[in-house]
Amino acid sequence: MATITWQGTTSADFNTTSNWEGDVAPGAGDTIIFSPNYSNPLTANVDLGTTAISEVVVEAGYTADIGSESLPLKATFSKFRYSGSGNIWVDFGTSSGVDPVVTHSLPFQAGEYAVHLQGDIDNLTVSGGSVIIAENQSAAATIASLHMSAGRVKVSSRATTFTSLTLTGGRIDTDATVGTVRLMNGTLVTGETAVVSTSLKTYGGQAVLNGAGTYTLVQVEENGIVNFTGNGSAKTVTTMKQNGGALYYDPEVITITTDTAPDRVVLRTISNV
Repeated sequence: MATITWQGTTSADFNTTSNWEGDVAPGAGDTIIFSPNYSNPLTANVDLGTTAISEVVVEAGYTADIGSESLPLKATFSKFRYSGSGNIWVDFGTSSGVDPVVTHSLPFQAGEYAVHLQGDIDNLTVSGGSVIIAENQSAAATIASLHMSAGRVKVSSRATTFTSLTLTGGRIDTDATVGTVRLMNGTLVTGETAVVSTSLKTYGGQAVLNGAGTYTLVQVEENGIVNFTGNGSAKTVTTMKQNGGALYYDPEVITITTDTAPDRVVLRTISNV
C-alpha cells in the first residue's frame, strides 16, 4: 500500500513504469497523486478494471487531462478527490460505493464541463468547478446523494437512480428524476423528463421545474422560489404547502391535489407573467 505520484515524463501511458515516481506503476491498495509539479496528461491504458485503488487525489494546480471521453480512468476506488484545472473522465464501475469530492475545476463554459463522472456513486460532494454525470450515450450512473455548495453540475437522464439532493449554492441541471430535494440556496433546473418524485423543500434559491409528471410534495419556506412556468407540460402536485417565498404556476397545466394550509400568514398574489 504505497502513495505513488504520476510524473508522465515518458508518455501518457499508465503502464509505462518510468512515468511513475519510483518507476513502479500503482496497483491494488495504492494511492495515486496527481501533483502540479508534473502536469502531464494520463490518457492511455487507464482502464484498470476492478483493481481496488485506495485513493485518487488530483491536487490544485494540476492542469493536464486524465482519461478521455472514449477511455475514462476506471477502477474500484475507495476515495476520490479532484481539485485540478484540467479535464478528467472517470468511471467508478458498478459496485465501488465511492464518495467523490470535487472542490475545484475548470469552470462551465460554452456548454462544456471539466469533470466527467459515471458509474455507481454513493455521496458526491461538489464545492466548486463544473461536473457532468453520465454524459456519453454509453454511460450510466447512480447517485445516492449529492451535496452541492458551489459550481455547476449536470445530471443526464442516463443516471438511473438519483436519490437525494441538498443544494446550498451553485446550479444543478438534471434530466434524471430526483427523489428528495432540500434547496437552501442556488438554482435547481429539471429537464422535461425529470421531476422531484418524493419531496421538494425550498428555503432559499429557486427551483425551475420543467418536467411533466407528479411531484408528491412541494413545500416553499422563507425565501424559496418555485417556478412551474418554464414550459406548458402537464404537472401534478399531490400536496402543496406554501409557508413563504414565491410560487409560480399556470392553473391550466398544473393540478394541485391538496393545497395545505400554511403555518403562518402568507401573501399570495396573481401575476401577469
